[in-house]
Amino acid sequence: MKLTVMPIKKKTWGGRTYYVHIQIESWGGKLTLHGVEGALASGNCLGSCGQIDMHLNHETRGEDYELVPPWTEEMFRKLLDLWGKWHLNDLHAGCEHQRALGWEKDGYAKHPSEPCPVCGYKYGTGWHTVPVPDDVITWLFALPKAAKPCKWSSYDND
Repeated sequence: MKLTVMPIKKKTWGGRTYYVHIQIESWGGKLTLHGVEGALASGNCLGSCGQIDMHLNHETRGEDYELVPPWTEEMFRKLLDLWGKWHLNDLHAGCEHQRALGWEKDGYAKHPSEPCPVCGYKYGTGWHTVPVPDDVITWLFALPKAAKPCKWSSYDND
């Protein structure tokens, strides 16, 4: 499944309005999200692209962006929250026990190939998938489709 949404619009320093498109993709139990600010047909963009959620989380409505109807601030913030929590859910370095112990927050440098005290899995020696709850997938794919097409064809909705 693939969906492109357009929750906000922004302005360049010169006052030019542009839209932020976010693509949500789910297949085979994996979830990915990525975005582009002001995509241009040339392949360039007026802002950032990729994991733009990191800086969007620190922006303020009215100062940095405006919502695109029918988006609400609650919808936009929930999208960013789910993006941060579930993006690349298939790339976790630790087993469920190591995640519960907080090893992912510590990182590989603190636990290089250290075995799990419960199951013996050596941290960072493979990737584990944390299943995305069905209600998260349902909510994401019920979001309003982008009102305007993104100029990057890879962002086309299927």
